Amino acid sequence: MPHPLARLVAPVIVGVAAGIGAVVAQSVLVRRAPAQPSLGAPERPLPFQGWWSSDASSPMAYAHPAVLFVDGATRTVVDSWDRRTRTRVPNPRVVGSEHLSIGGISVLDATTGDVLQTLPVEGMARG
Repeated sequence: MPHPLARLVAPVIVGVAAGIGAVVAQSVLVRRAPAQPSLGAPERPLPFQGWWSSDASSPMAYAHPAVLFVDGATRTVVDSWDRRTRTRVPNPRVVGSEHLSIGGISVLDATTGDVLQTLPVEGMARG
């Protein structure tokens, strides 16, 4: 029969070892965002400028490198941009069913369809 002290200390030792292993694994396996390549300016200017079109590092830009600009009233893609390739998104489609503001242009993640920002545009209907 194990000593009563061993019953108490063994789980603590196992927990500490697991914690140390997790910290070491995290520090070894953590992936850094790759540096943005300098591919030059787009062939035609983007209609909207913001964190998605900047060369500066931005958590939003790294988290959502490809975006769509969508007219909220018609759910029509106005334009798109992929920071990784510095080109338009090939075959852009609006995915997801999130509500879009009819009073502006919605900036959507091209993969998930998540609304990242809404840009008010003069002359558009307000909803």
